[in-house]
Amino acid sequence: MVAVAGHGLSLDDVEHGLLRRSRHSLGLGYFPRRADAFERAHRLDSRDPRIHFALNCGAESCPSILAYDHEAIDDQLDTATMGFLAGEVAYDSDRDVVRVPRHMLWYRGDFGGRRGIRSLLREHGIVPAGATPAIRYRSYDWSLAVGRFAFAESDSDATPRE
Repeated sequence: MVAVAGHGLSLDDVEHGLLRRSRHSLGLGYFPRRADAFERAHRLDSRDPRIHFALNCGAESCPSILAYDHEAIDDQLDTATMGFLAGEVAYDSDRDVVRVPRHMLWYRGDFGGRRGIRSLLREHGIVPAGATPAIRYRSYDWSLAVGRFAFAESDSDATPRE
């Protein structure tokens, strides 16, 4: 628990309350969670599925960690999304099947369902325009991935802290 403006927040509160606009962690992105006045006042105005390619729980299947700059957040989230999808999505045009990260199943409502997932993949050039492949979800590797992070370009000479 960390105090923010005198209010105690867990990392779960930050992710599911503030960043995901008060959505239940187990509701596939469709079910709201009970929000207190602080959460309602400070949560984002809308959900942005790109956060799922920027958050890290420490598991091998998580995206790399990066410190984000509020002035460049849109570009940084686009870069994180593209980098993660490029490394984790496999499109088989012969079978018309795309294998996507498990995050996209767990938070499918944040992505706009299967239609939204396909749209995101087209937008990032992973699936061709007009293609409507079947979606399969990759298994999730919960192995601990200590030290998995990425530096912002301006921090490329920095040394990681433990």
